[in-house]
Amino acid sequence: MNKKRELYSDILKIIAIFLVVVIHVMALYRDKYFYTNGKYYALLTFVDSFTRIAVPIFFMITGTFMLSKTTEKYSDYFKKRIPKLLIPFFLISIFYYIYECNKVGASLSIKDFILAFLNGSIKYHLWYMYAIILIYLIIPFLQVLVQNLDRKKLLYLIIIIFILSNVFNTTYLLTNRYEYGMLKAFTLPNIFSHINCLFIGYYLHKYEISKNKRRVLGILSIICICMIPVADHFFVDGSRNDEMLVVTSIFPIIPAVFSYLFAKEYFKFKKETIFTKIIPIISSCTLYIYMIHVYIIEKFEKDLSKHWISDGLKQDILRIILVTIVSFIVSVLISYLIVTIQSLIKKLVLKKQEKK
Repeated sequence: MNKKRELYSDILKIIAIFLVVVIHVMALYRDKYFYTNGKYYALLTFVDSFTRIAVPIFFMITGTFMLSKTTEKYSDYFKKRIPKLLIPFFLISIFYYIYECNKVGASLSIKDFILAFLNGSIKYHLWYMYAIILIYLIIPFLQVLVQNLDRKKLLYLIIIIFILSNVFNTTYLLTNRYEYGMLKAFTLPNIFSHINCLFIGYYLHKYEISKNKRRVLGILSIICICMIPVADHFFVDGSRNDEMLVVTSIFPIIPAVFSYLFAKEYFKFKKETIFTKIIPIISSCTLYIYMIHVYIIEKFEKDLSKHWISDGLKQDILRIILVTIVSFIVSVLISYLIVTIQSLIKKLVLKKQEKK
């Protein structure tokens, strides 16, 4: 994989993690207006629709890198990849468990923590970590699959999974909302939607897409983004529910595909600059940014509320911008510190091994 392509992937990762921060900041204010002002809620949902390419893009980039690699012995792969995900995930889960207990005044319990960790109920955004760890466990087998399929068969596989997971899932949810519940028996589990994004990322990286097809995807992307608040309006009932906005829905996938292709085509830099040096550094921090940013958002929001009581949508928009920027910058700095410490520890361990 050449440097240009690595750079566009790094830029996409940074854009995606920034949009994830926007999503979680925006959720606080969408919740607020869901019960008080339907028009403002719909407006914020429309704005939020543009951010929903983030998670599909994360999965696509995983497919771009991981499915393109040569296969290796599974035990070596497992030792090299899984601890890098599982150990920080376990530690951050402990952190969030203690944080949540302190927030509600509950006592700490090892049993409760283990049950919450195994059931995925410690913190809402950590669902992604469970999904990505499960996917990493089977990536060597997915590598063999996609690398032995020609372009047409891979495309057919992507389309079939998209229909059986995203299309059928969205159809079932919308019809079930009105007590019809169509296609549930034929709908694939959510994990297939996530894996399919890996296939899409691999496909888009490996094969060129014509300009005419990219234009069509651009038009369809606009339609999908406009449809998200409409579908959300018909789906939600009683409380905010983002099923129409997430990666298992029909709507975010095509805009994510178009965004990936746009980055691949236009995020190219012939000369090395400070920008091209910083991008890979921030990109290497995205896992930690993802894990810690929700705590930063909640902490900053709580402190900000003591000094700034917003009055109306305009002030809330300013708060969304401020909280997003501050939370993102702080998360990047903390994550960079963690990655730097990890790198130093690794170097020290290697030096000791060399001396032996």
